[in-house]
Amino acid sequence: MASKLEADYIAAEAGTTASQLALIASRRAANSKPAYSGGMSANDVLAELLLQKNLDFFLEGQRMGDFRRNPTLIQGLPIPGAVYFKPGFAPIGSQLCIPLPLTETDNNRNFPRTG
Repeated sequence: MASKLEADYIAAEAGTTASQLALIASRRAANSKPAYSGGMSANDVLAELLLQKNLDFFLEGQRMGDFRRNPTLIQGLPIPGAVYFKPGFAPIGSQLCIPLPLTETDNNRNFPRTG
């Protein structure tokens, strides 16, 4: 089951740049944001559409599918090798998943042990 809004995003992503710009304008107006003034290339518009979708579906698990389809267009993902934002830490690694903390794995007898 998908909401009407989610169906609109699916149709816009599969549609033309004009349909993507129309949905972007609609969602920005609905959220009292100024009109989109970024680049007009297909990739720029799709990146903005995915950003708007991320804002509309925050914490609903939509971003992973977007990342799998368009990994270079998702904003806000850490880039491997980039400097970590907090001084004194190693650069960002290449892991895409956050490792589970020992406090969670040590307390779970069903967690597979390595080594």
